[in-house]
Amino acid sequence: MTTIEYLVVSLSLIFLGGYHATFFYQTKKTPGRTEVGKAHARRSVWVDRMIAREDRILAIQTLRNWTMSATYLASTAILIAAGLLGFLVSVDKISTLVLEVNVLGSQDAGLLTLKLVLLIANFFAAFFNFTLSLRFYNYVALDIGAADQSASQEERKEIVGHLIRAANHYTWGMRGYYLCIPILLWIFGPLWLLAGSVLTTVALYRHDHVAGHRSI
Repeated sequence: MTTIEYLVVSLSLIFLGGYHATFFYQTKKTPGRTEVGKAHARRSVWVDRMIAREDRILAIQTLRNWTMSATYLASTAILIAAGLLGFLVSVDKISTLVLEVNVLGSQDAGLLTLKLVLLIANFFAAFFNFTLSLRFYNYVALDIGAADQSASQEERKEIVGHLIRAANHYTWGMRGYYLCIPILLWIFGPLWLLAGSVLTTVALYRHDHVAGHRSI
């Protein structure tokens, strides 16, 4: 890896890592400023309303939609990881296109292999998070089915906790999909990685923060 590539990779990590560290700190400390934080508050209200209903069909349908989404994304992630793994063990030379567009970056085959390994690990991590999300959504389905209208505040907090953990793992799984963009672009060179990191960070900021706070 060239010196310039080291610098660009470090700068890209600062963009992505710094943004996510700030974002999840805000989600904990000032949840009203982030979409994730506001969604967590709504989940508590949702649990109370679903428990208060005699008919739990709406809860079942909502949980079914969540689990179907997580299942689809988990299946897609593992298929992509398996496909990339098959490509990694079968590739025997660097593509001419990759060499032509790789400006200022190393053209070492070992580094290309490392990039593919990172991409594969990223999708395996996404798969792992989506499957954990499914696990906690199943807990929520069982909890709501077993709860009655006289459920204690402690029982309700436990259900909300399971629902929030399911949502958090879903969020981390989606971050894996987003992160694949700069990693994939890195295959074509460090400048592509930097551009992908900046654009991904800007796009995430616009979608992660409540409209009234985006200028803050």
